[in-house]
Amino acid sequence: MIAKTEIASAQVNGNLASWRKCGLVKFVDWQMSGAHDIDDECDDLEANSPYPIDDVPTFPAHPSCQCNLLLSDE
Repeated sequence: MIAKTEIASAQVNGNLASWRKCGLVKFVDWQMSGAHDIDDECDDLEANSPYPIDDVPTFPAHPSCQCNLLLSDE
């Protein structure tokens, strides 16, 4: 569980760092996994999307989080 959570964190936060550095991405969407089957903080995070690139909540939201951050159309 720890390894999966750390890998997800590294992948998504690496993308965020690249998106910030390029300067072209202004907003990102929090997307829940299709395997998400319980109500938790991820429901609220997705509902409040999109987020400005510099105000994205901490990712992952919890251990074993299977959500993702995607480029937003806004």
